[in-house]
Amino acid sequence: MNWKPDRYSRLRALLRGERVAEDVGEEFEHHLRLRTETLIANGMAPAEARAEALSRFGDLSRFQRETVAIEKSVLRERKRMEVFDSLRRELQQSARGLMRSPGFALVAILTLALGIGATTAVYTMLDAVVLNPLPYADADRLVKIDHAVPGQGADVHWGVATASYFHYAERARSVEGAAAYWVNTTNLRGRGAAFRGETAQVTANLFDLMGARPAVGRFFRADEDVPGATLVAVLSHELWQREYGGERSVVGQTVEINGGPIEIIGVNQPGFKLPDQTVDVWYPRQISAGMRHVNWHHLTMLVKRKSGVTVEAVQQEFLALSRELPERFPNVYSEDFMSRTKFQPRAQDLRASIVGDISRTLWIILGSVGVVLVIACANVANLFMVRNETRSNELAVRSALGAERAHIAVQSLAESLLLSIVAGLLGLFLAFGGLKLLLAIAPADLPRLSDIRLSTEALLFAVGLSLMAGLVFGLFPLFRRRTDFAPLREAGRGMTTTRAQLRVRSVLVTAQIALALVLMAAAGLMLRSYERLTRIDSGIEADNVLTLDVSLPFRKYNTYELSTQYWKDVKERIAALAGVLHVGGTAALPFSSSNHGCSVLWTDPPASDVGHFVLSATIQGSAGCISTDIVLPGTFEALGVPVRGRTTTWTDIQSGTGAIMLTRTLADRLWPGQEAIGKGIRGNGPGAVYYRVVGVTDDYRGEGFQRPPVQMVFFPMAPIEGAPLWAVIDGLNLIIKTAGDPSQIAPAIRRAVNELDPSVAIGQMRTMDQVMAQSIVHTSFTMILLGLAGFMALVLSVVGLYGVVSYVVSRRRSEIGIRMALGAPASEVGGMIVMQSVRLAAVGIAIGLIGAFLTTQMLQTLLFEVEPTDAVTLTAASFFLLATSALAAFVPARRAARVSPVEALRS
Repeated sequence: MNWKPDRYSRLRALLRGERVAEDVGEEFEHHLRLRTETLIANGMAPAEARAEALSRFGDLSRFQRETVAIEKSVLRERKRMEVFDSLRRELQQSARGLMRSPGFALVAILTLALGIGATTAVYTMLDAVVLNPLPYADADRLVKIDHAVPGQGADVHWGVATASYFHYAERARSVEGAAAYWVNTTNLRGRGAAFRGETAQVTANLFDLMGARPAVGRFFRADEDVPGATLVAVLSHELWQREYGGERSVVGQTVEINGGPIEIIGVNQPGFKLPDQTVDVWYPRQISAGMRHVNWHHLTMLVKRKSGVTVEAVQQEFLALSRELPERFPNVYSEDFMSRTKFQPRAQDLRASIVGDISRTLWIILGSVGVVLVIACANVANLFMVRNETRSNELAVRSALGAERAHIAVQSLAESLLLSIVAGLLGLFLAFGGLKLLLAIAPADLPRLSDIRLSTEALLFAVGLSLMAGLVFGLFPLFRRRTDFAPLREAGRGMTTTRAQLRVRSVLVTAQIALALVLMAAAGLMLRSYERLTRIDSGIEADNVLTLDVSLPFRKYNTYELSTQYWKDVKERIAALAGVLHVGGTAALPFSSSNHGCSVLWTDPPASDVGHFVLSATIQGSAGCISTDIVLPGTFEALGVPVRGRTTTWTDIQSGTGAIMLTRTLADRLWPGQEAIGKGIRGNGPGAVYYRVVGVTDDYRGEGFQRPPVQMVFFPMAPIEGAPLWAVIDGLNLIIKTAGDPSQIAPAIRRAVNELDPSVAIGQMRTMDQVMAQSIVHTSFTMILLGLAGFMALVLSVVGLYGVVSYVVSRRRSEIGIRMALGAPASEVGGMIVMQSVRLAAVGIAIGLIGAFLTTQMLQTLLFEVEPTDAVTLTAASFFLLATSALAAFVPARRAARVSPVEALRS
């Protein structure tokens, strides 16, 4: 290509664009001067001739403007065509150059695509979960209010009670709006069969606070959100489409909630959901400031802080307001209660409260795949350096023929950009598949999970990574201080790689190994944590145990007798199926949540009866949250939990004997050194009676592997007559122990429940193994992703090391031939190559260990019974990487040992 003429013509065209008006003016003036001179020659005076020439020419100013516009348009088009033509030629030449080196192009593209794809997939998840603003009006001003209760436990948090909600909403001056809601899983039915769905009881102003707009109908009025008002409902857009076919005439129809029909007044906008979960149906909470309040902190409260007010300012005001609660609501917030629980409000930015600890995890994972991308780029950098060295003859010839460094750089840049763009496109394809993998293994409770998809931001992110990589690699020729003409003088004979070139490649490989060790150490620590979690004895026999979530229509089973009879009937039907050994049921399924009831329980009559229900616990004067659960007879047999004494029976339930069970740890706490069986526990309230302990279960970890064994009281389905401690049980998790694979009998179980009562909603069916695995899914999710990152880093580092060693062998072929001609044995030559690889790996491992000591501290909160600097993990990772590096050098070393001295010297 003739570079100089092209370059100068473009420069002239560029300068000409600023002189178009001047050139046009000179051209017009030239024509006027010629016309004037002709008229003067015909006998006119000069002034008269000039005026006549102007008169004959017409509107000179207009003609000049039009001509300038035309000239500029032509110039722009010509420059555009020149740019496109130049770009086309450069890309064609680059494509031909890459096709002549298919191995280089393929390896570079795949390596870059792997790094770009992994980074883009994780960035997409991080962007959707953490970085994107919430889809609400003034989302950055929304604040969630709950309560910390250090007296009940360092990590215990309660919501808001009706009393505290109205107190805060009425007196807070730092906010301009407040709303509350309560989400519950209930029995729902539209036009089809009943199903387990999520309902939200909300204050009427919630939708206005969050900026929602109805798609059909309207939202709630204030007069519909007071006790005693007729219930009305708003459907989610998704439920409207699924159950009602998207008909706009749905307004005025009904939806069944717990067996009772409620009039539909509207449909919510598409995609609208609460900050922490999706909802099927909304209806008013119907609370008022004048109602009878109890200490039940079940509401989630949202406020919108005023413009310019910080979250910290809201926190301080609500803290001051909480000190007024005992005076305003003494029957709910006694001084003893406030002192014992250390009850205090907590204000959190809404997005931060939703994302929680997962933000830290995703940033760590993004950093890990970012390291993989850096390692991939180091590999590609090594490839480009090798390519530039192998093309030294070509570059020298071009320089000798007059090509300048800038032209060579442009060609190299075009080649690298073409390669990186192809890698970016392939990376997007890999990112799409990687994102599907991430969603498949992601925890089900990952916030904003439904919002995760390849977005425009993710595409721009991938494009940016590709272009940045292409620019960096394309500018490599500019790093050369001068053109090396030695290849032309020596015809390439006897040339070896310079020490500086080897040093640069060795530094890149050493950095790759160091980074790989950091990732392998992180993955190893998570693997150790996961292994320790799974080795913990849960106290439950999970093999061949199936769980089934079942919800009754409350209005149909609204008494203890009706509810109890149904659960007895369904238990008997399932127990009669072939292959079923035991059937039980519990309100709070072990390992699925820690959302158990928490009540005031006494083992001795209190000195005074405070006369109201308090969701806390005081046992013989010591504070502590005592969990309660409702269980069916046969539950502990199905779970394989041994019981001392006996379990409760249907006779206990139907005759109201008040027989209860509790866990061993709680029994030892309540009656240290005494036998718990035969002792009594009663609730807190007027007319409360004692329930008698008939059995003590062995300890089991019902709230997760990472939490201590549960301390819990197990009450029967129905309370002692006249002394209700809980509402009618309309939802349970059935637990079925089978003789073989539970999946084989699952359809029969589902049919048995449906046949007993089709209006009963059947929810999720899972094995107990699945439930327990889900409880540690956050750890396994992090472990898998860090493990994949570590594996990719290991592979790329070993490939990079193999490439460098192989290239060194090929460039030192003559030297190796001389060594062997002088008597060096093949084993010595091979050992020299392997030791070179091991030395590089050892330096990288030493640097990586320092990096691991510094960076693995970020994993502290994610680890279980493993220190971030665990010596076993770091040592194992180091030796594995060192052994793999030595193995990577084996093939080049073997090839070096087989070099023929005669052929090496001749070549």
